Amino acid sequence: MKIITTKTKILILPITLLWELGCGVNSYAGSTTANLSVSASVIANVDVVSHPVAFQNIDVRQSDATVKSALDIKLSSGVGASISLNQGQHPSSSSSDAVPLREMVSSTGVKLAYTILQNDGVTAWGDTGETSATYVGKGTNDSMEVNFKINGGQNVPAGVYTDTVIATIKF
Repeated sequence: MKIITTKTKILILPITLLWELGCGVNSYAGSTTANLSVSASVIANVDVVSHPVAFQNIDVRQSDATVKSALDIKLSSGVGASISLNQGQHPSSSSSDAVPLREMVSSTGVKLAYTILQNDGVTAWGDTGETSATYVGKGTNDSMEVNFKINGGQNVPAGVYTDTVIATIKF
């Protein structure tokens, strides 16, 4: 029986030689930088919800009748807006956008005059720059008070009177 032996040679290279050969480590010749510009265009947006207004069982022959409602507004934060109300479907013949003389009408055509006032309860709310309400968005749900008033002393028959007013928000 013959035994064969072999000698294995192990090559040991110094780490600096491995670095110079580029083994296992990236080698770069230099570097530079660049600016990456990022932008976004966010649009102003608004959501509005109105609530029906109902005067309940009133006698306008003797005294005024008032009721409050609100416009629920969600307008982009920091965005300014103008909120105007038109004259309604049945304005008085002498009504104008600046001095709206709104009237509700019954099913028989009888008219009942009323006023819409801004949240201060005094200023008439119309459809011009001077009679519109101003608002600045908060980006969250918010309510703007709307005041309705029927002046006493109107002699109209019993019945149901209605009108529709359009709110416009410009932003």
